[in-house]
Amino acid sequence: MKKVIPFVLLLMLGSLVMAQRGPRKDRPQENRERREAKGDMLDRLELTEDQKAQIEEYRLAHMKSMQSLKNQLNIKRAELQASITSDNPEKKEIDVLIDEISNLSEQQMTARIYHQLDVRGILTEEQKVKFDLLHQRLGMKNQRHPGGPHGF
Repeated sequence: MKKVIPFVLLLMLGSLVMAQRGPRKDRPQENRERREAKGDMLDRLELTEDQKAQIEEYRLAHMKSMQSLKNQLNIKRAELQASITSDNPEKKEIDVLIDEISNLSEQQMTARIYHQLDVRGILTEEQKVKFDLLHQRLGMKNQRHPGGPHGF
């Protein structure tokens, strides 16, 4: 456990830095590219109206759950920062906060993957192949620009 804590702290600090970056108003080109990539993906899949409606339903539910998790994460990260910078930091309290942040991050990842599986579940075999390829390409773009779209 003692060996894991410094590693987790380093990961958490790195994720805090990465979390600060994301679509910003002063980067309209980047934001537009992300919206276009998502719209382009939907167009390339040649979805039926029923599929579009189902995906929109999934997307809205996913966005609500992700926003809730993001809000909880922000609160826990602020608590962690306050605890770390306090006059007398309590290591046990910090450990608990790290565990809570890790749990919330895991919930986010699970929600993203389950959302992707839900969308794939309503696609034809041909659409699944296109979806996987497009999703992979979009994911590669987002690795260069962290904080990418989580709604699809």
